[in-house]
Amino acid sequence: MAGVFALEPPTWDDKPVVEGYLRKIRGFAQNRTRFFRLTEKYFAFYARDRGELISYVHRSEIQSITDKDARRFEVKTSAVFGASGATSMVLEAPDEKVKFRWVSALRGAAASEEAKELIIEGYLTKVQSLTSGFSRRRWFTLTSHMLTYYECEGGEAMASVAVCDIDKVMEQGDDEFLVQAKHPFSKSGSSVLTLEAENQLVRDKWLSAFRRLRTFNTSGYTPLPQTTRPVSDHYGVVGKVGSQEEIDEPSEGNRFIRNRDL
Repeated sequence: MAGVFALEPPTWDDKPVVEGYLRKIRGFAQNRTRFFRLTEKYFAFYARDRGELISYVHRSEIQSITDKDARRFEVKTSAVFGASGATSMVLEAPDEKVKFRWVSALRGAAASEEAKELIIEGYLTKVQSLTSGFSRRRWFTLTSHMLTYYECEGGEAMASVAVCDIDKVMEQGDDEFLVQAKHPFSKSGSSVLTLEAENQLVRDKWLSAFRRLRTFNTSGYTPLPQTTRPVSDHYGVVGKVGSQEEIDEPSEGNRFIRNRDL
C-alpha cells in the first residue's frame, strides 16, 4: 500500500538514512513491533528486518511529525500509510535517544557525517565460544569508512575498525558471518568477530552491504569449530600424522586446528 507519488516500491538496496525496529501503538493487545526504514525517497515498514514489505509512502507525503512523550511520536501523512488504511501512526522507540534520531531524520534535519555515510545498521549477536564468555547482542553500524558496535541502539560505542583495515568477510553457518581485521579491535582484544544475524536473509543483507564497499578476501581461513563438524565440512590433508596424533599437538598446517579436528 503506497501513496500516489510512490510509483516504484522501495528496495533493500536503497541507502538508509535510519533504520530499525519501532513499535506501532494501536491500543491494548494491538501494538506491533515492525522494522522501519527511512531512505532518501521513502518511509517504509516491514514485518521484520529483511521481511515482507507492509506499506510505504514517499517522503513528500509526510505532513507532520509530533512528539507524544519520551519515547513516542506521531507521523501524519497525506496518503494512506499502513494496512489499516490510516493516515496517522503513533510509533514508540526503544528509548529517548533513538526517538530523537528518528524524529530529526523524518523532519529533514541536516544529517551528521556518520549518518550521511551509513550503509546498514541493526542488531547482531557477537558469538563467543563456551570458554570465552557469553554471546552478546550489540547494535552494529557500517558506514562507508567504519564498522562500529554499540552496547545497544542509541548506546555507547564499544569498538570500531576502519573498513580499509578489514581483511576478510565471509559467511559461516546458516545465520552467521565472520569479520577479520588486520589488527585487534574488539573490546576483548580480538581481531576476529563471529556475528549471528536474525536469520539468513539478514545475514546476506550484511554481506551484500560489505561487498558494495569493496572486495574482501573470502577464503583461506577455517576457524576452530565450537562443536564437532561433519567430515564433509573439514579442510585439511589426510595422511600420516605420526606422533602428533598421539600427543594431540597442533598441526603444522594450521595452528588453530588440532589433528583431532581435521
